Amino acid sequence: MPSAPRVPQRPFEITRHGDTRVDPYYWLMDRENEEVLDHLRAENEFLAQELAPLKALEEDLFNEIKNRVEETDISVPVRKGNWWYFERTREGLNYPISVRVPARGDDLTPPEIDPLTTFEANRSSSTKNLEAGDSDFLSVGVLALSPDESWVAVGTDLKAMNDTTSRFDHSPIRRRS
Repeated sequence: MPSAPRVPQRPFEITRHGDTRVDPYYWLMDRENEEVLDHLRAENEFLAQELAPLKALEEDLFNEIKNRVEETDISVPVRKGNWWYFERTREGLNYPISVRVPARGDDLTPPEIDPLTTFEANRSSSTKNLEAGDSDFLSVGVLALSPDESWVAVGTDLKAMNDTTSRFDHSPIRRRS
């Protein structure tokens, strides 16, 4: 049986608040270092070989879980100001769609929303599926409306490296069909 790749230790002193500690793996933080990347590739290859006998079980478990998940669904609507906000998921899309519908007066009864249909009053404030594009990853860390609901702040990370891009959009709520 092959052994897992071993990474060399390179002691590095870190001093914070008068306390010094030694991190022998600090050098692995350099994500552009070819030696680090080679080691990660070797670890991934080793793991793939070790887990290969479980591939059929992995696929069975994935399909069982996927078959139990309602892909087209909505979250519970939450009222804020003159709008009800919720998220809608659609079969085949990777990310939820943030939606709002107008509230009627002072009525605190949430609207009845059929997850299979989209009606004219729906307005989307975040199109995560479009923002993700061909990227393998998308995290929306911030999605906030201004008090007058005319601006939205959106913070997205497409690299899974806490490299957030912030964007401010005027009149971001677009009609969805």
